[in-house]
Amino acid sequence: MLIFDSFMTKLNPYISQLDPYLHSLTYVRQKSSFLFSAVLTAATKSFEPTLYPTMLAHAEKLFMEAFRRGDKSAETVQAIMVLTYWKEPNDTRAWMSVGLAIRMSMDLGWHKLGTTPDASKAATDTQQREIRNAERTWLVLFVYDRSMSLQTGKPWMIERSPFIESVQSWWTHPQAIENDRLLCSFVTLRLLAAEVFDLLNPGSQYAAPRPLSMLQTRIERWQAKWLEVTDAVSCHSFLIRFYGAHQSLQLFSIPLQETLKKTTFDETCDLKPFWVSYQSAMTMLRLMPEYSSFLRLCQDSIHVMTAYSAVLLIKVRVPDEAFLGFEIMCQF
Repeated sequence: MLIFDSFMTKLNPYISQLDPYLHSLTYVRQKSSFLFSAVLTAATKSFEPTLYPTMLAHAEKLFMEAFRRGDKSAETVQAIMVLTYWKEPNDTRAWMSVGLAIRMSMDLGWHKLGTTPDASKAATDTQQREIRNAERTWLVLFVYDRSMSLQTGKPWMIERSPFIESVQSWWTHPQAIENDRLLCSFVTLRLLAAEVFDLLNPGSQYAAPRPLSMLQTRIERWQAKWLEVTDAVSCHSFLIRFYGAHQSLQLFSIPLQETLKKTTFDETCDLKPFWVSYQSAMTMLRLMPEYSSFLRLCQDSIHVMTAYSAVLLIKVRVPDEAFLGFEIMCQF
């Protein structure tokens, strides 16, 4: 089916969710009608919009039935997540839906995943890929959980673990797929953010230039490392650059907000948050025309992040031209 293939080749690379060597049309249809419907729903929204309303209604019906039955499987978790990536603008259930998916995954024991490669113990290639499928889905949930926590200010549900910290080698497994590189880059980015987030909390005595510079350097190194191992012409190159800039913007906007509360500005004012926030927001916006061919298929969160960067540039007017410098003012 062309619609299914369109999802696997064009949409799945954005979310790093399904394994193209495992998730054939026949396999998905036999394993879970809910996941199959969720995949078709996402694909029809982009490629066959006339079919989308019918598919969405059917997928929502299967979602409710799965919830009533208490279904717990990798496919059910994946179906819930696929429906949240390309949801309707007025659908505000993402936080609750991801929470349900995480609880379901914990019931499946994924929070106890170890660093030992269990996939190597399986008898067949399919069994090995099914084990990695569960591991991959848990990693995707970790990224999703931490991302929503940063965006909403609500607590995350998934704690870091030895398995999550093992992503530096997980993506090099013989059965790893190309999308695993992007996924592991996002996991390491969220781990990086968690390490410095407390240092940049409003009012923290540690929100000083040194941690700020350290954060900027680490994000730059992260981006350089993962751009080297991803396809330069795929959406992965765009996503790594975009999420790297967005992570800088998110974290540096914390001390920026504290600075903006001041009523006066003098030579002691730390301009690092202004400058990095400005650069990060501009980087995000400049990526839009450069990678315009990818934007139509992006998950909704990309567009939300883009809007955030634009609003920040509009609202954060420079407090004093003398302190920000002529070169910055010329670019506004």
